[in-house]
Amino acid sequence: RLVADVVAGNGLNEVAARVSHCLNLSGPSLIVNSACSSSLVAIHMACESLRTGQSEMALAGGVNLNLSPTPFVSLSRVTALSPTGECYPFDQRANGMVLGEGAGAVLLKPLQAALRDGDHIHAVIKGSAVNNDGRSQGITAPRPQGQAEVIREAFVRTGIHPETVSYIETHGTATPLGDPIEIEGMTQAFSSFTDKKQFCGIGSVKSSVGHMLSAAGVTSLIKVVLSLKHQILPHTVNYEQPNPNIDFEHSPFYVVDKHPRRWEAAGDAPLRASVNAFGFGGTNAHVILEQAPPEVVVQEDSPQLAPQLLLLTGRNELGLRQVAGRLRAYLADNQELSAAAVCRAMNRSQKELPVKAAAG
Repeated sequence: RLVADVVAGNGLNEVAARVSHCLNLSGPSLIVNSACSSSLVAIHMACESLRTGQSEMALAGGVNLNLSPTPFVSLSRVTALSPTGECYPFDQRANGMVLGEGAGAVLLKPLQAALRDGDHIHAVIKGSAVNNDGRSQGITAPRPQGQAEVIREAFVRTGIHPETVSYIETHGTATPLGDPIEIEGMTQAFSSFTDKKQFCGIGSVKSSVGHMLSAAGVTSLIKVVLSLKHQILPHTVNYEQPNPNIDFEHSPFYVVDKHPRRWEAAGDAPLRASVNAFGFGGTNAHVILEQAPPEVVVQEDSPQLAPQLLLLTGRNELGLRQVAGRLRAYLADNQELSAAAVCRAMNRSQKELPVKAAAG
């Protein structure tokens, strides 16, 4: 048994395999390894699987745990880590990244299917693109032309004009080399579409939670999704004065600094944002997102909700009675709720347990 656990626990593919096994998922199940861009590339691949009809739903994300000194030693030797342990994206004090650890995942589904099923939609992914820098000054050296190309491709594929995007969550690692190159690549890409200056806010979550390496892309995407949901532009922690190697004045970008601010849409257009991720080795990814459509309130007399059967489930009879009691108390305090809507919500959200009861 010990040998079997060791074999199943050491292959990187087993991370995805265990999720599929646990949740009984039968679609494509694989690990994506493109270094720091891994989780955003995984999201891109999941979206492509949905678009081709290969999958009906997809889970995509990343995880990073700092269980070994190897990344710290390696990144220190190439002077990528901050010697002070602080992260200053785009700031004149930028002196390197700070490593973080964590995990993140998103559930993806075609928009029309999500609307049809009455799902709660946090944001909409309009499109994405992935490429590689090709030959650069070194295999680990970023190349602004390659980064610009992936951003241009994402906008061309979606048919969205960059002037309608008002925020970009950058890779923003706070390395003296990486940040100026990223802004240079973004400026090259936007300049293919517009001459407008300083209209698009940028930020980096890495000064708040650190660089999560393979989980960095999904962390950035979750930040943008929540920002779209709450219509708030979050500020970038530790940003005060711009890095002198970044020419913000002649670029389309400004850093969202000091304090969070209300995110206002221009006219009737939805809020739009995008996410950058660049991998150690040159694999780049760019994802464009849009504010979720307004939720459709289904009336009680709608054929979708009438008639409804209320199903309750519990581990035993006592647990079932407790669930029923809590629901009864909640409905007594919220009498404006639609009974049919409550039935529908309960029937879709409960985990099936051994003891069941139903009421019409």
